[in-house]
Amino acid sequence: MKKNPVGRPTTYKPEYAESLLSYFADAELTTTHTIKEGKKTRTVTEVNPPPTLVGWGKTIGVFNDQIRDWANMKNKDGTIRFPEFRSAYMKSKDLYKDFLNKNALLGRYSNQYAIFLAKNTTDMSDKTETDNTHRFPDKIEINFKKPNG
Repeated sequence: MKKNPVGRPTTYKPEYAESLLSYFADAELTTTHTIKEGKKTRTVTEVNPPPTLVGWGKTIGVFNDQIRDWANMKNKDGTIRFPEFRSAYMKSKDLYKDFLNKNALLGRYSNQYAIFLAKNTTDMSDKTETDNTHRFPDKIEINFKKPNG
């Protein structure tokens, strides 16, 4: 008798790796609109929201947890089950950070918001330096006394 596998089969599709990478790589920093006001026209540039895993997940109908699971899922032998997706996932995180950095450096986000995003949605953090060097004496003398008894 054949044993049934535990759990639900994955909904992962091989084309998701390329789709994920394209979603992040093709994201535009800004969108420019031309607005007509009577006889005059003016151009307005708006900052686009950054591409996110949640946003990409909406395009295929899955949640962020499922995306993370696909990126980290392993075979019984411990190898990554979907290495092409894992690679796209890691690259998308770098592209996300690059998107935030570009908009922040161009002054398109308030300083506080840029700091908040960087600390809470990337691997960036404030740098803390701790000096762990200690000076020990060159010579330590230990005297043992034999108890009388």
